[in-house]
Amino acid sequence: MEQMPVKSPAELEAMCIEHLNRDPATRGVTRVGLVKLNPEGTGPNWTISEADADPAFTAYGWDRAREIVANIAGEFAMAPVEAKMVAAGRQRYEEIQLIV
Repeated sequence: MEQMPVKSPAELEAMCIEHLNRDPATRGVTRVGLVKLNPEGTGPNWTISEADADPAFTAYGWDRAREIVANIAGEFAMAPVEAKMVAAGRQRYEEIQLIV
């Protein structure tokens, strides 16, 4: 299996914002929170954990956002980040999942 191209969290965030703002259901995004999920070398290793958008996403908008981000995550792996950042992102992701 060929290794996925790697992008920094900042590059991935910029890509996500650009792609999300193209879709009518997810327009108005100014920031996305990304969280690293899996260890290196296991395929897609990150997902969206939160987004700042005006207006706020509807339930359908969140479904579309996850779908759009999953397509990007299927193409690019997240570069290694500091362990403290990973733990903080994972905790925030779990908190968001409890709310949604």
